[in-house]
Amino acid sequence: MRLRHPDGQTVYLASMLPSQSEHEVRGVFARLAELGRDTELACLSLIINPSFASALAGSIGMRRRLQYGLASRGFEVVTLASAFPHRSWRSWWTHVLDLARVLADLLPEDTTHGSISTTVPAFGDDPWESAARELDDLSSGLTEIAWHTGSFVRVACEMAQDTLLETIDDAVRLLSSVDPTRIGVCLSPDRLAITSESPAQALVKLRRAHLAVVKVMLTDKTEATTRAALSALLGGPHPICDHYEAVNAGALESARDEFAILGLDGALLR
Repeated sequence: MRLRHPDGQTVYLASMLPSQSEHEVRGVFARLAELGRDTELACLSLIINPSFASALAGSIGMRRRLQYGLASRGFEVVTLASAFPHRSWRSWWTHVLDLARVLADLLPEDTTHGSISTTVPAFGDDPWESAARELDDLSSGLTEIAWHTGSFVRVACEMAQDTLLETIDDAVRLLSSVDPTRIGVCLSPDRLAITSESPAQALVKLRRAHLAVVKVMLTDKTEATTRAALSALLGGPHPICDHYEAVNAGALESARDEFAILGLDGALLR
């Protein structure tokens, strides 16, 4: 759903559609048919498996069919998620760039930018050096996509257990060396609660490192931390982040209530 911040900027609250089992466009449409049309689900975040993403990235016809099918059913997509284990840097890098190529064509005509969330794996003897190199190459790939399509897609790196980035400090260490206009952070209130870091502390560290919050992932597990995060991100004169992803119906309902309290127009629409 689209919301309007008091400063006039559009904020997107997307519902996650786990479509990782689909290998063709009609599989996505079948999943949408199961959902039924609901105004609360007008903005979707898709999880697309590597083989399907590769097929979509290599076929403009498939991308156009997916784009038309989503739009004709009243759905829009501004964010995607990479949620698959990889066995090498190259497979990870390829999958994220494939998703960027797909998203560039799925974005609504009146939307200038999209986001892709991904964890950062820890491969090799020196994963930090390898990750920095891969992210630099990824940034170049995103720049090329923007040049060819006119669509600005950014990557949001998640913090998660058993990945290279587990804390905000890890994110600052790695991402301070990459292009901040292309790559930033995917903030999770749940992860902040686990690492005992407040949203305010996390945002101060990111601001000092000149890192952007590209996307926020919301659940309904840590209500107090989520409330504090949304207040810090949206309670000021301008939104710090405009892409939010609710992983389930409970998270969507809670987020909508918090957005309404913060004065975002459209949050109370059913």
